[in-house]
Amino acid sequence: APGGKAIHAAMLMKLKEKETDKKGTIYARDLTPAKVGLIEENIARTGMTNIEAACFDGTLGSPS
Repeated sequence: APGGKAIHAAMLMKLKEKETDKKGTIYARDLTPAKVGLIEENIARTGMTNIEAACFDGTLGSPS
C-alpha cells in the first residue's frame, strides 16, 4: 500500500509517545501527486495524525 512503511513508522512512534514525553512527525514523500493522494487516503483511513505526505523528488535533497 502506498505509504505503508511511513504509516507503520508513525504507528510505532505513537506507541513510543505513550512511554516517553517525546513527540515527532513522519514525513512521507513521493515523486507523483497521484501516489501522494493515495498515501493521504491511507493516512486518513488509519486515523494517524503524526504523519504528513507531500510531493517531492528525493534526488534533489532535503525539502527544507
